[in-house]
This record gives sequence, structure tokens and C-alpha cells, in this order.
Amino acid sequence: MTVARVLLALVLAVALASPAAARGVKYGVFGKIKGKQFRAKSNGRPDDNCVYGTYLAEGGLSFTAGECRGQDHKVPKESFSQVVFVCGVENPPKTPPYDAVCSVAAYVEARVQGSKATGQKAWLSSVSYTPGSEGRSVRESGVRLHVDSFDGTYVKGSFSGVLDVPQVAGRSRVPIDGEVHFFFPVRAVQ
Repeated sequence: MTVARVLLALVLAVALASPAAARGVKYGVFGKIKGKQFRAKSNGRPDDNCVYGTYLAEGGLSFTAGECRGQDHKVPKESFSQVVFVCGVENPPKTPPYDAVCSVAAYVEARVQGSKATGQKAWLSSVSYTPGSEGRSVRESGVRLHVDSFDGTYVKGSFSGVLDVPQVAGRSRVPIDGEVHFFFPVRAVQ
């Protein structure tokens, strides 16, 4: 009888520990941009409207991550920040890890009240082309993306660099402090 109790207790412990472990996973995009904490939380499902993306089968990732509030993270925060990236790889490996150059990298700040956004400020990353091997141009950007893993649903990695092209004259560049990490489910694979 005691062996049966021990086995029952063990089964219950495993069953109760699994949901607790799953709750500890942080989906979204987290780090420091422009000296401020950037926390774009995802609900962990591909239908999230604040953190979503597409994994590019030929190597790369395009995604949008905005800081939202609410249980399902459906409403932008009053002081809203958002990043938008389209990053690709020339001659990518079959599977991650790999680094990608971002041909589109943007950071936006705004005040959101109701359905209106005011005081919008945006920065982009410059893109240039340098001579490469075999006469091919090599695309370079101020933002680098590193994809650690992709399991067919969830993509994990980080980005770093600087957004050096303010869209309003007189504004300074926006540094990405260290690395900003991401982990979220993608909506599609193309």
C-alpha cells in the first residue's frame, strides 16, 4: 500500500509541476532600448497582436513587437514603444543558429489615448552595401539579429546595434543597450 501512495504522490507532483514550469516561460521581446526597459509581452500564441512574426524559410525573420497591457496583451500601453524588423541571411545554414542582417529595422515611440496615437517619434537603421567576394554586394545594417533556435513554432534569439536614422531632424541616434532577447511563436513560415 505504501508503494502505491508513493507512486500516486510522484505522479501528482509531476502533473502539478508541469503547469507551474510552463507559467515560468516568458514569451515576448525584452531588453533595453534608448536606456529604457523594453517589455513587449506575448501571450505565447501565434494570434497575439502585440508580438508576432514570420519565420523566413530561406533564413531570417520578420516581426513586430509592441508594448501592450491587459491579460491577453491586446491594448497598447499609454507610453507605447514598438520595434519592427525584417532580417535575412544570404547563404543561410539549414538550421539555426545564424546571424541575419536587418534590411528594415525601426523603433517607434508614441503616447496612446483611446484609439489615438500622438507625439510619434521614429528611428530607422541605415542600410549600406559593400563589395563582397565574387563581385557580389554585401548588405550591412546598424542592427544585427541572431536566431538561436526555431522548432517550427517558437523562435528564440536576440538583436543588437543602433537605430541611427531619426525620422525627425535634430533627434539623436537610438542605441540598443547590449542585446534585446526574444522568444515567441510565429504566425507563419514562408
